Amino acid sequence: MRDDIPGSHERALSNLLKAYQKEINLLVPMVVADPSAKKAKDFVALFFSADTCSVVNHGIPANLKPEKKIESIVDKATFKASEMIKVYSSIYKKGFTYELNRDDLVIESLDSIIQKSPRLVFTYQVKVPLSLEGKLSNQLSSNVLDTLNFETVVYTDSKNNVKFVKINRITRAGERLPITINPGPAPTPTPKPKPEIVEEELVVDWSAEKKVKGFLALAKTLQNTASADSAYAKYELIHKELFSTSSFVKMIKKDGTTDELALDGFVNLLKGKKMNFDLVSSNFTYFDNFRKDSMGMMFCRATTYHNVSKFEKGSPISENQSTAERMPSKSKLNSKKSGYTLISQITIKEL
Repeated sequence: MRDDIPGSHERALSNLLKAYQKEINLLVPMVVADPSAKKAKDFVALFFSADTCSVVNHGIPANLKPEKKIESIVDKATFKASEMIKVYSSIYKKGFTYELNRDDLVIESLDSIIQKSPRLVFTYQVKVPLSLEGKLSNQLSSNVLDTLNFETVVYTDSKNNVKFVKINRITRAGERLPITINPGPAPTPTPKPKPEIVEEELVVDWSAEKKVKGFLALAKTLQNTASADSAYAKYELIHKELFSTSSFVKMIKKDGTTDELALDGFVNLLKGKKMNFDLVSSNFTYFDNFRKDSMGMMFCRATTYHNVSKFEKGSPISENQSTAERMPSKSKLNSKKSGYTLISQITIKEL
């Protein structure tokens, strides 16, 4: 979260997600029981700026054969906010649970303040992990883990008192995760083996070696004019899971001089341009031991490995390490492990 986001806005956005979660959990079973219920329209008007607001298609198993009334909707990458309750109530017959992990939400300002007398309008992106469960039928249940971006608008009066908050659209904050479908009781007494579900490793949980190799491979792809745009889009998608917020690139030029480039500056320099270079070394920081103090402030331990050029089983080997036991932390990334490694510096040599 940025330091310039007012506390009242943070609370309003967190309360919006809390109320949104509560209402959707009440509404879906209600519409399952009575498809003619009018509450769906009220839900859209209450939380979205318009019924045409875009919602990413999430929580729907790809191999599910939908009912005809929603067949044209579920194949879309996104659908309208007014269609969301209709889709969920048609798919999840029982046990629908939609849970947003607000302890791990990340709020970012999207653009500058827009003056609309006598009201101020603030736009934010709220990134939050999602867990969605429910029974598709008597035999099947679904379990979804995902991360969503809620693009929101906070409306205030001239004294900056929050009046109300609306959702403009919902997108996916990263690559689509596989959906686990669990079979229920078998119709016959003959037991069948359950299929093994292999979960894809999250980018944030990659080893230090895999992260630096992955970025260098992406950098090579960026230099190809034909693939530069798609490579840049992938960089935008995963760079927060690869690099720390203050990371930079140190480039030793052909004439022996050294430039220190911000990460985005280096990426834009490479885009569509041929440049040969070798990796010299990297600095990595391992973040773990996340905790909150009595005032609700979050801290973690940060161990930095300097001038790394070798790895052992993916872990950095360094003779020079430094540790900060009480590093201020806005939040913990959506990792499945107790700690994760981020790149803090890359040193390259131009050939």
